[in-house]
Amino acid sequence: KNGIDNDMRTRMRVAKDPNTPAETLMALAKNKNVQIRRRVADNPNTPAQALATLASDFRWSVVEHPNTPTEVLAKLAKERNSDIRWSVAEHPNTSAEMLVVLATDKDKWVRMGVAKNPNTLSETLAALAKDEDLHVRRDVADNPCTPAKMLAALAKDKMNNVRAAVAKNPMTPIDALAALTKDEDSAIRRSVTENPHVLPELLTILAKDKDLSVRVSAIRSDNFMPSHPIPFKIGNIEITAAQRLALQEGKYIEIKGIKDKTGKVHDTTYVILDQKINKVKLLQQQDKNKFQKAQVKQVNSVAKTAPRGKGMKI
Repeated sequence: KNGIDNDMRTRMRVAKDPNTPAETLMALAKNKNVQIRRRVADNPNTPAQALATLASDFRWSVVEHPNTPTEVLAKLAKERNSDIRWSVAEHPNTSAEMLVVLATDKDKWVRMGVAKNPNTLSETLAALAKDEDLHVRRDVADNPCTPAKMLAALAKDKMNNVRAAVAKNPMTPIDALAALTKDEDSAIRRSVTENPHVLPELLTILAKDKDLSVRVSAIRSDNFMPSHPIPFKIGNIEITAAQRLALQEGKYIEIKGIKDKTGKVHDTTYVILDQKINKVKLLQQQDKNKFQKAQVKQVNSVAKTAPRGKGMKI
């Protein structure tokens, strides 16, 4: 009995091992023991032919397996269980023809799966772009294979989540992105700053947005090109995004703990961007009232409004 048990455990380990050859897994897929067959169904190296054999017994494992062939997925697409149909709709091996059928499924999650699938035809996406459920339309807007013309239409959708997805989609046309920079929802304007293809000109506009989170996100973008170079570090102190934004807007910032060239640590240093020389200027503030007054005015010229004090070299 122990010999039989040991032999069974060995087969289970082999059936589970991702390095097991496909030929061995094919043989184990026909084993009488259900636990062995289940492990074969879960093995990422199991070939398509073996998965076709296992589909009737282990639908969940097979429908989520990356090697499941198109014809097996077509059969699983007819299952009563909507979760299985949903998995078929999201599967990268599902054919465009089967996705056309699933696009009319009564379950919104199945239609959402079709909307996300890169194999979905543009004609099918066009139909789903008009779906009554906002989550389906959002997933169409999020799909990188959605045509630009369709994304431009979805940019005018009444639901914020849909417009936000359009704002982030790398295929969204520039005109649509430009329109979304004026959207009433700050979250959507912020989403525009996260688009990998957003133009520097649009980021310049958003860097002046009334919403702080939008402005910060704009200057964090890799595509942002400030009119004046803003450092990420001053001396030994890291500058936060909010501080960089303040400098970009011509405001003073206050930082503590800067070391000068002599090694002296300064308790408080005031920093401003000197636009005449395109460099930050550090001041040791002697008159707190003058500094606060200058901050309120948000001056842009150090020469006219900077408080008197000696510049500090770092």
